[in-house]
Amino acid sequence: MNLKRLTARNVHIPRGAVPVVVPVRNEIGLLPHFLRHYRQLGAAAFLFIDNGSTDGSVEYLSEQEDCHLFQCLDSYRDARYGMAWVTRILQEHCEDRWCVVVDCDEHLVYRNCETIDLGRFCAEMQARGADVVAGAMIDMYPGGDYLSVGLSAGDTITEVMAHFDADYVFRPWPRRPWDVPSTRFKLQVIGGPRLRLLSNLDRERRRGALHSTLCNQVDRFIDRIPLAWVRAVATYWPRELPAQQKHPISYVRKGFVFHDGHCNSNGALADESVALLHFKLCEEIHKRLNQPTLLENHYRRGLSYEQLRQSVLKWGDRPLTYAGSRRFRTSRDLADLGLIGAAVPRLWTTPGVGEVVTPLAASPEPQADIAFASAAQLATGRD
Repeated sequence: MNLKRLTARNVHIPRGAVPVVVPVRNEIGLLPHFLRHYRQLGAAAFLFIDNGSTDGSVEYLSEQEDCHLFQCLDSYRDARYGMAWVTRILQEHCEDRWCVVVDCDEHLVYRNCETIDLGRFCAEMQARGADVVAGAMIDMYPGGDYLSVGLSAGDTITEVMAHFDADYVFRPWPRRPWDVPSTRFKLQVIGGPRLRLLSNLDRERRRGALHSTLCNQVDRFIDRIPLAWVRAVATYWPRELPAQQKHPISYVRKGFVFHDGHCNSNGALADESVALLHFKLCEEIHKRLNQPTLLENHYRRGLSYEQLRQSVLKWGDRPLTYAGSRRFRTSRDLADLGLIGAAVPRLWTTPGVGEVVTPLAASPEPQADIAFASAAQLATGRD
């Protein structure tokens, strides 16, 4: 692995502080918004891994005092879609601490994040015995023709792309009858505007493990066919749903490994879930879905991206807003629906809970504010 450091300053992260590790390639349009958000959360430092940006991202990040920049020009795909690079950075610079691993279009939101910083949130998760905090990617979108909406550095991104879907289904990942039982919980998240572009919630909610098995048969041949055939396969192959479950916050111990770009199996799941506001559905997605290198570099040779591209073209310039759209203003908007907080973790903390559907109810009881231990209690480990 040819991973080199581009910034000369040493990586020094204070004890108890939480760094953010981010793979990056040509994200200059999103980087100002990304840094602004995580600085407001109290992120201690940023460790970026560049994979050959040509749009000014490297120069921009090099000027940021709290950013440490590494670069690897090897194949993104051969590096397990960047996770080999992320794992190495975590092992070398983030051991024995909490860390956030996200992409540049993902903004972390947890309950009361407007007043509770990352360090305090992670300390509370540790006091509860957690090693990993799970969450869902919540796709954000503007009103009107979303493909014509662009972002400038001075915009407030949650005002430009203010809407999200309230309707989601959370459940354990469907198992086939012959699967060996796993001791590790795997979450499936069904919902959001990308699902509506590709399919619909009711249809996908009815599907189970056998449909997933059928979709996975593409692995038998997708790497062996000519690249030009991938678009034809995408047209006729069953639609692959976006993977929207993620483990963005983890405690990094010796030997920590990120197995894929979304989840890891490095400890106990927290009884509190978070969200990643996902800023993909704007003018930028139209550019990215037409990049000539997209199919070659991504998972299953970009099959899911090609299916999304075809669905975007079919949808046209119609707005993505619908009856279930909500407007994001604060973390309370997600908490009251059950998209963050204690509702979803009941799937792995409470026996017999097979599904969590949001909105939780027509008139949901507001969740109590997250109860945080005092600094003295966190230091001594007392309840």
